[in-house]
Amino acid sequence: MRAYWDTSALLALLFDEPHTARARTARALCTEIHSWSWLGIEAEAGASRREPFEIWRASLDPLLRAVRWLEISPSEHSSLLVLNRRHRLRAANAGHLYCFSRLSLVHPQAQLVCFDAELCAAARAEKLRVWSP
Repeated sequence: MRAYWDTSALLALLFDEPHTARARTARALCTEIHSWSWLGIEAEAGASRREPFEIWRASLDPLLRAVRWLEISPSEHSSLLVLNRRHRLRAANAGHLYCFSRLSLVHPQAQLVCFDAELCAAARAEKLRVWSP
């Protein structure tokens, strides 16, 4: 499966959370993982608030190395804003939705692996594929 992962899905692989089993299932199915480059910053910021650095760092690095990174250039900001006016997502989620929508143009079968209800709802509203076990 070619998938786009947001931070909620990645952190579920690092920590024992309600969605950890689903995240592990998705990871096992993935042949390609794509995400916005901001994922690494979000993941480290989120993880650093939960556990001592040494505990999760060794697990985070290999996950991030497996990702195919997407970027948002300043010339794309206006398109991102137009997209987000329909959904009113938080800034990072707006970036993830925008990057996933771009990936879906090239790979229509790509699926969003995400456990954030607002981001999943916005992706569905855009007629994008959201992974479900």
